[in-house]
Amino acid sequence: MKPQSGSTSTITIQLPSRQTTTQKVGAFSALPANRKACFGVNVLAGDIKENPASTCSPRTGIVAGFAEAGQTLEVTVPRGDGRDFELYMYLMAENDNSACPAMNAPFSPTQLNKIYYLGAATNVGLHSDTVDVTINASFSSVTNTVANQNNYPASCTVADATQTVPRFHVSNGAQVATGGAMKLSARIGKPVSGASASGGGMRIEKQ
Repeated sequence: MKPQSGSTSTITIQLPSRQTTTQKVGAFSALPANRKACFGVNVLAGDIKENPASTCSPRTGIVAGFAEAGQTLEVTVPRGDGRDFELYMYLMAENDNSACPAMNAPFSPTQLNKIYYLGAATNVGLHSDTVDVTINASFSSVTNTVANQNNYPASCTVADATQTVPRFHVSNGAQVATGGAMKLSARIGKPVSGASASGGGMRIEKQ
């Protein structure tokens, strides 16, 4: 099915609770205790304008983030088939509790050594029907950054100087996540309420 012309879906993403990440549950068991985790999503599709992969950044489309655990973020995505949702995590410097930086497209050279690919949901259809997709998040170690995973040259990264406040809507969330899971609730013009998750994955729901 082709995308509906001019039609979009607002994807509201509920991130894992602070308790899940600070207690290093499930997929987050390898997280260092003294580094705050921030999360972002990269949405790709054949009809979504993108930044092609380069020697210093993976392919990026519509990005949202980074936002810290326990918050929600929103991203507007054209409706249609074949949407890929990639989940990334940004680890702040040791003992740095300042605001999460903005997620850039393409990825910023100052962030490459702190960004981690956690998993993806591929070939997702965004239409009027309900969609339920699970992403199994996986974080192995602090050395497995995007830069190392993709063998980017050292010239791609630069020292991190300042951080930027995220340029997207963020609100506090009271939902609870257990077992290192995340639930992504995608709704058209409706707020998220009562979201919860369990297990080792991340759920995307669209109504």
